[in-house]
Amino acid sequence: MLAQTPQFGEYLTVLINLDLSLHSMEVVNKITASLELPPQFIHFYIRNCITNCTEISDKNTQHRFVRLVCVFLTALIRNRLVNVQEILIEIQAFCIDHSRIREATGLFRLLKSLDSKENQLRKLNNENFIRVFKKRTLWYVIYKYNIDIHYTYIPVYDLFYKII
Repeated sequence: MLAQTPQFGEYLTVLINLDLSLHSMEVVNKITASLELPPQFIHFYIRNCITNCTEISDKNTQHRFVRLVCVFLTALIRNRLVNVQEILIEIQAFCIDHSRIREATGLFRLLKSLDSKENQLRKLNNENFIRVFKKRTLWYVIYKYNIDIHYTYIPVYDLFYKII
């Protein structure tokens, strides 16, 4: 198979430098779905697609390729074949530049929904860290001040806040 040969790197380099076309995107889509490629290759290819779309002078052709690139990127993101965080700003800028195209707007919404899900997970992790930190601090205060919590009638967390 070509993936195990030394020429595979050269093959990927040629794919990156190909002109933007439906066929080249189909080839890259099938390769990314079947093989685990280096993330740099996918990022370079995406950047090449974005650059080629912005350089097309004919508006109808540009709209067609913007739609194709957006569908391609949406498929990569939904199949988790690309780490979006590393090229998020470039993709968002591309979507904003072509916001009058429906597929670009859909891709932008997908990126925002992924971003909001990540923020929710980050917020949840921070809240869990704060809870664990409060519990550990509370037990340290109980230990340090030698407080016997078995004979107190106030909840443990209230005790913590009254001491501090």
